[in-house]
Amino acid sequence: MNDPKIKSFSKITEERPNDRLYFVFNHMPQGLLFIDQAGKILLFNAAAEKMLNKKIGDALNMQFDEVFQNLDLGFTFADAIEGKAIPSPKDVVAAAQNGAPQERILEVDPKVIYAEGKTEPEGVIVLIRDITRNRQIERIAERKRSLLDLGELSSTIGHEIRNPLGGIKGFASLLQNDLKDDPQKLRMIQNIIQGVDELNRTLGQILEYSRPQPLDLQETDIKALIKDLVKNVQADDSVKDKAKISFNAPRGSVTASVDSKHLSQALANVILNSAQAIEEQGSITISLTETDINIRIVIEDTGCGIEEKNLKKIFRPYFSTKAGAGGFGLAEAKKVIDAHNGKIDISSEEGKGAKFILTIPRLHEN
Repeated sequence: MNDPKIKSFSKITEERPNDRLYFVFNHMPQGLLFIDQAGKILLFNAAAEKMLNKKIGDALNMQFDEVFQNLDLGFTFADAIEGKAIPSPKDVVAAAQNGAPQERILEVDPKVIYAEGKTEPEGVIVLIRDITRNRQIERIAERKRSLLDLGELSSTIGHEIRNPLGGIKGFASLLQNDLKDDPQKLRMIQNIIQGVDELNRTLGQILEYSRPQPLDLQETDIKALIKDLVKNVQADDSVKDKAKISFNAPRGSVTASVDSKHLSQALANVILNSAQAIEEQGSITISLTETDINIRIVIEDTGCGIEEKNLKKIFRPYFSTKAGAGGFGLAEAKKVIDAHNGKIDISSEEGKGAKFILTIPRLHEN
């Protein structure tokens, strides 16, 4: 580690608010902390306050390890002052102004500094950069590359499979005409034809899933969209007799640039999945919140819950723990949310229901 040499940091802490150095320090886009050799925070700028959701008054002149407990920034002061390797970037979950969780990915870079001509460290300077947007763009690009690769592979495999399936069905249809007088063999031929048709339907689903999801984006009132959806789903025969759906939302409209048709279908898939998880009588609660950047839809049920080992599999195509279920609804829902550059998370405890959290940007960026 190349340790920067400085004359002293004491002068910086003595600057008056109208001094040029203080102005630059407090208006720089990166977060900046200085911790002296005793572990006390002597500098804490406005960008750090915003990124870390810590008020300047609650951090300045306080011990670093008291303010940032449990490795909040990925390191302890003792590790930093001793020059130990610090993992970076560090994922930090901060609370937005309205209290809704908002994940931020922060690149935290602590460096030990020495006063000129001295061998004992003067303290640790910590530079913090918010790289959340960079990581989001990287994830979007990687997701699109994966879908393109999957689409090309599925298209090739689909072509190779559909050709022989068509031949099997064609020959079976000819045999069907020849075996009209033999009911037992005729049923066998009909079973072959039905099996081919089922394989073709499954193949069609896979091909459709593997294609990139085109979106018709329009400024949409999400609150109104969910209200209409709740009415329709509540009337569904598989829902109305066993699940009561409630919807909580802030006053006024909540708008975002979305494909209302596909988003509505994605939400319906999640709600129907929650209804299927309720064995007798239960409830489904839908909550809508917003920030300046995102909308957040939480769908929580009182169903049977999901085993921990299955939580990572739940969005895979054809994965289902329910007998006779196709297991494609949640995979399709995730595909739609991904296409909106959003994300869908799940938390659950077996026997205590499940909670789906959908986060979607209010403005869509390609």
